[in-house]
Amino acid sequence: MMRRSRQFPSLMLALFVAFLAWGDARGSQKTSRPTIDPEPPLALTVELVTLQKNAKGGVASLRLTVNAPSSATGVVVTARVPGKLVFSDGSTLKSWYVNLDAAGTASVSTDVIAPDDGKFVVSAEVSGNIQGKSIHRGAALKLLVGVQEPAPKVKDGAIEYAGSQGGGA
Repeated sequence: MMRRSRQFPSLMLALFVAFLAWGDARGSQKTSRPTIDPEPPLALTVELVTLQKNAKGGVASLRLTVNAPSSATGVVVTARVPGKLVFSDGSTLKSWYVNLDAAGTASVSTDVIAPDDGKFVVSAEVSGNIQGKSIHRGAALKLLVGVQEPAPKVKDGAIEYAGSQGGGA
């Protein structure tokens, strides 16, 4: 009786090792596929190219880039500037028609004039049709003219951000 009880744990150990080896052999036969992140059908980015600082205010050159992985029709890019900011033609709202009949990227450049120093948010939108479906996307750029963002507080080696006013979600 003593002999059987000693063989049982060794038999279980042998089965466990065989199971692990079988799992490794099965896993090595599978081919791994790369993970592909989904892309939006129409993407818009707004970036600051240059900023010419004057004594008061300045001129910012912006680039609005539209990316479409497939053919898009009727693509219109619209940019809006707040407050005292104006585009180089004096308007606060500008629109451009972008030709994306073939998949790819198109860029539009524009200048924004800031009469005073400050922090401004330039917003942009793109709309168009892809495969008969209407697509609408937006983007924004925080434009700092003659000012800097305050550095975040560091507490115990971590950046500390202010909590939301309403207590969160």
